[in-house]
Amino acid sequence: MNIILTTRCNKNCSFCFANKVMREKPAEDMTLANFSGLVELACRDNPRPQGLKLLGGEPTMHPQFVEILDFLTARQIQVSLISNLLYEDEKVRMRIYQAARDGVIVGGLANAAELGSSNKMQIFKDNFNALREALGRRDFQRDLAAGITLSRHKSSAEEVAYVEYLSQNLEISALRISLDFLGDNVRDTFFINNKEYGQKFLAVIHKCLDLRIPASGDCKMYPCMFEPKNFRKDIQGFIQRIRTACLAGAAPFDVLPDMSYIHCYPARKLSGQNILKFSHLSEALGEITFLKKSLQSLGREDLPPECRVCDYYKTNRCDSLCLGCRELAVGFLDN
Repeated sequence: MNIILTTRCNKNCSFCFANKVMREKPAEDMTLANFSGLVELACRDNPRPQGLKLLGGEPTMHPQFVEILDFLTARQIQVSLISNLLYEDEKVRMRIYQAARDGVIVGGLANAAELGSSNKMQIFKDNFNALREALGRRDFQRDLAAGITLSRHKSSAEEVAYVEYLSQNLEISALRISLDFLGDNVRDTFFINNKEYGQKFLAVIHKCLDLRIPASGDCKMYPCMFEPKNFRKDIQGFIQRIRTACLAGAAPFDVLPDMSYIHCYPARKLSGQNILKFSHLSEALGEITFLKKSLQSLGREDLPPECRVCDYYKTNRCDSLCLGCRELAVGFLDN
């Protein structure tokens, strides 16, 4: 479960689909009472819930972020931190490192995109190295991945040069690569058979191999972006956690600061109000899973023609457009 603590952000990446949501209304923070209630809800299914992630916006900008970590420490609840690592508040910085040493923060993903300015890179580098050290002190197998988004608008050469730039400034042990989703709740067929974008992805993978940086994919991958031999050899052969179909139940599952819950930011029309109305988190997950599968089934009536004749789709190795690339008109979870 992704717990979106706040819609505040101090970075505002050009590709960020969450920005579009955040511009619709003023910045919002999850109250400490609602956060503790959400954790208690998760604990009813499992006293030590797994897979809790703190994110935003930028989670460290939550005005009570230190108190949130205090609460998690007292309850011995483990979380991952998804952050741009541009925090400069010393109290926040030291509390994060202590939470990592205490085994409360057990890993995370650092948004390493668009760090072109020397000032941003220096802040990021200092925090990245310190958090990695704190995680490793508790357990040498725990680590912090760096993440980038492969732009629709930049060239392969630009993307490869940026990975090289990161490797020159950071000791990266894992790189997670995201596709550039619009997140506009519109039908988006950009990735379908887009071999040019696929070649860009391959160029980054080959650079990661040269630099001995393990790479993984984030969210769905469209196999039709690659020639079959490249997909088998370079993508399936070297990329960790490849998913070509969004089949993992309710995952992803985001809870917003106002306690509404959504499937994911790009598919945020698949949503419900006030997750605390449930007696167990599994009930909310079950609801989203059922509706997700229903929408996926209905979506088969409106497949792109390329997908109807595609072997990946016909053999259930790909489910065509994910919900984040479809225009959803969902109103049955408003109450």
